[in-house]
Amino acid sequence: MPKHELRHEVPAVQMSGVGGSAQKISRLASDWPFTSRDVSPLAWWRTLPSGFFRDAELLLVIDTLATVSVIERREEFAAARRGDAAAAIGVALSLLPILEVTVAVAIAMKALLRCALGGDATAALVLANLLHRVELGHDLATELSASWYAHHLHCTKDQRRFTSEEQAALSAIHQQDAVSITDRYTLGGDDSEGDA
Repeated sequence: MPKHELRHEVPAVQMSGVGGSAQKISRLASDWPFTSRDVSPLAWWRTLPSGFFRDAELLLVIDTLATVSVIERREEFAAARRGDAAAAIGVALSLLPILEVTVAVAIAMKALLRCALGGDATAALVLANLLHRVELGHDLATELSASWYAHHLHCTKDQRRFTSEEQAALSAIHQQDAVSITDRYTLGGDDSEGDA
């Protein structure tokens, strides 16, 4: 088993293979507007790129999840909070569409973050995809998403194809997107019908 090395310094945001040069990545890391000290640990999933997490942050993620609870759907969240990647992914997907960031959403996404940081490639892929489907309160969704896609590539065994778990998770996300689009047109009506 490879030796685990402690990470104490914040590296440049790692986005190799996602279309950025080393200089651009280094500039992004130095210009990033948030640090782990600026926001609550429950908001790290929507404010910090994957390269900003060291061992200290991972331990705080685990500790935070151990101390919070969700009253409704408690059993569903328990395994996710403990680091069960399949449960964390299932809970996050069950909350779609995410119309606002509630405490339950923050806990579910934090559990997903924990699993991604623990090396689960599917959790990283789901996190990367969901960052584009939540109102984050800033305009850095693309950069955050790219960092988690890069993390996914770092964690996956086969960078050329998705696993069956990854395909299932992406399919669930895309199905929810289709439902949301259909609901938007059904509930809001199609404006083009009356324009003749």
